Amino acid sequence: MTKTVGKGKFIFYAIVFLWMSVNYTWAVDILIDYQGFLKDAADKPYTGTLPMSFTLYDSADGFNDKWSEIHNAVDVVNGVFHVMLGNDDPIPMQALENDRYIGLTVGNGDEMTPRRQITHVPKAVFAKVLIATRSISF
Repeated sequence: MTKTVGKGKFIFYAIVFLWMSVNYTWAVDILIDYQGFLKDAADKPYTGTLPMSFTLYDSADGFNDKWSEIHNAVDVVNGVFHVMLGNDDPIPMQALENDRYIGLTVGNGDEMTPRRQITHVPKAVFAKVLIATRSISF
């Protein structure tokens, strides 16, 4: 005895499958792996734990911020620190659309200068989304 799936059920399951796969491809986490080096007032590599604030701007010296995130306890060992930006506050896709510059504030101090320009690796997120949304012909 053979069972056949009705045309309506097949179409329903096909639509559900396509809807789930499209939503999955859009779920792109944007993370920026950021490492830096800090020296103390005596120009020696700093060791300790510090709060740090990171902000993305649309220019090297402007005030138009596109995203920010605070890390309350960043470990610094022999001057080297490492954070994963976007873990606490997701980075929206629009925050990386054009040239962006990252500003760093340590503790209660002023933002460090100069700001560093974000280079091509985070912008590859756009390529990933474009590949996921290309049209397919049957």
